[in-house]
Amino acid sequence: MQHENTDYRRGLLREFLRARRARLLPRDVALPTHARRRFPGLRAEDVAELAGVSTKWYLLFENGHRERRFSLAFIQRVAEALQLGQRDRARFLRLALPFAADTGQRSMLTPAQEAMLRRRPAIARGLRAALARRQLSLAYQPIWCADRSRVTAVEALVRWRSAELGVVTPGEFVPIAEEVGLIKALGSFVLQEAFQQAKRWQRAGLGDIRLCVNLSPVQLRAKRFVQEVRALLEQTPLPPRLLELEITEHTQLDADPTVLAAVDALKALGVRVSIDDFGTGYSSFRSLKTLRAQAVKIDRSFVAELPGDPFCLAITRSIVALAHDLGLVVVAEGVEREEQSVLLQSMGCDELQGFLLSRPLSADQCTALLEARAAGPSMPLRPVASGDLSPARA
Repeated sequence: MQHENTDYRRGLLREFLRARRARLLPRDVALPTHARRRFPGLRAEDVAELAGVSTKWYLLFENGHRERRFSLAFIQRVAEALQLGQRDRARFLRLALPFAADTGQRSMLTPAQEAMLRRRPAIARGLRAALARRQLSLAYQPIWCADRSRVTAVEALVRWRSAELGVVTPGEFVPIAEEVGLIKALGSFVLQEAFQQAKRWQRAGLGDIRLCVNLSPVQLRAKRFVQEVRALLEQTPLPPRLLELEITEHTQLDADPTVLAAVDALKALGVRVSIDDFGTGYSSFRSLKTLRAQAVKIDRSFVAELPGDPFCLAITRSIVALAHDLGLVVVAEGVEREEQSVLLQSMGCDELQGFLLSRPLSADQCTALLEARAAGPSMPLRPVASGDLSPARA
């Protein structure tokens, strides 16, 4: 069992590294497939040397030996070469440090990294218990049409308040769920809870509101995932066209035949598919062709720099134009300022999501908002705070 867990973790590490290979300089990375074609008689170690990288780097990247260990200093150099952001760096260290030979030497780690490593076992243990006891909850963030006259969708967001750890953010516990094999159970919980809430909204006659749910790559690769979605649709009066499953680009999904088959099967059910965090992940443009999604969500990192950054401005305009040429709906995430809303609407964005319009709400708060908009669609929009239950502030 321990060997299986080690293999699983090493597989996640290899996938993480492969998805970020494009960030490396030529001297940092081996190209084993290409090199094997040119030099078919060489060992993996020889290929690494010919490519101009250390054998250690190649083995970390490509080899699956359970007993292989690497120095903490080497793992830190890899993290530097990958030019990772704070969140990705923390994830890389969670995956790589268990394979370090000198795990007792923490002098190179920042206090935040130290705290993350100490907290990780408690999160994994607590999350397993919380899932068994169904102690997680969902929040719902409304998505508005660009003119802000009506709510077109809500995104279901998982939340966890632990008695032992306090509030644990999804950015912290979702990657750990993937690493310890809990992501399927977590994904099933989110789907089931979201469908139950959608059923209540449908019975209350609150209109054609799309339900958006994020997917993990692990879910898409699971054999029975499509059957699970089909069963939930059959048990709920939610038309399939009102279910939107969001696929994140952070891993190379569009070359995985299992993922492509699952996406095709979901679309055959009538379910909508969107690409989340568009423009920041792996092979963005190719994914438009292979996944054939119905919508793209512009990543908040571009929106956050609007309107002042000319590069983000050009990128955002290009994404909107390209998506519309392909007949896709464009959603802008992370809208927090009025000038961003006005600019994105002028660009032709179809829908907006962000704190300017509404923070994530509890189910009751979101119901109050939907009821208020259904009763008075001409009411002027004011930002909705998560602590405000009053429909008058919708």
